[in-house]
Amino acid sequence: MILTELPDLPPLPETRYNKAFREAFYKQWGKGNWIVCGWAHRAEYTRFRQTLSFKMVNDGTERYFVDGRRITVTDNTYLVLNEGREYSSILESPRRAFSFSIFVRPGLAGEVAHAAPQSLAAAVRDQEVAETVRPTRGRPRDRLPARAAVSRSSAHGCWPQPSCSEPYSPCSTKRARQPA
Repeated sequence: MILTELPDLPPLPETRYNKAFREAFYKQWGKGNWIVCGWAHRAEYTRFRQTLSFKMVNDGTERYFVDGRRITVTDNTYLVLNEGREYSSILESPRRAFSFSIFVRPGLAGEVAHAAPQSLAAAVRDQEVAETVRPTRGRPRDRLPARAAVSRSSAHGCWPQPSCSEPYSPCSTKRARQPA
C-alpha cells in the first residue's frame, strides 16, 4: 500500500470526514508492506506499536520518541526501528518537509535472515537492528530515490492505477510537480 499524503490519524480529532478513512486504514495497517510519505509543516502521531520501519525526511526534521529517548531524523540521516517497537513522532518545520517511511510486513526480517547467508543472518541477529540514526550518502536530492518515483507517479494522478504499471507509461517519463 502506498499513501502519498500523510494520514489524518490521532492525536488529531476524529471527524465525519476522516472517520471512514481511519476505519479502513486500521483494518489494513500492519498486515503488509507500506510506504507512507507526504509534505507537511506539521504532523504528529501518537504512540503505536509498529512493524519494522525505515524513516527519512527531506527539507525538515522529524523527532521519534522511543523508550524515553528522543531520536531526531534530518536530511542527512535515516532511522530504522524494529518490528514491535512502540513510538510516537512529530514533524515540525517552518517550511514544508517531506516525510518518507517504509513499513515492512510482520515477519519479513526474520524470513530474510533465515534465507540469507550466515553473515547477513548474523547482522540481523534476533531479527533486530540497532535503532540509531545513520548518516546518508550523496546529495540531499539523491537520498530518497523512491520518493522521486512515488512523487512522479502521484503528481500525474496515476498511482496506483493499473495503466501506470505498464513499462512505458507516461507516469514514468514526466517530471513530478514541485510542492508549493
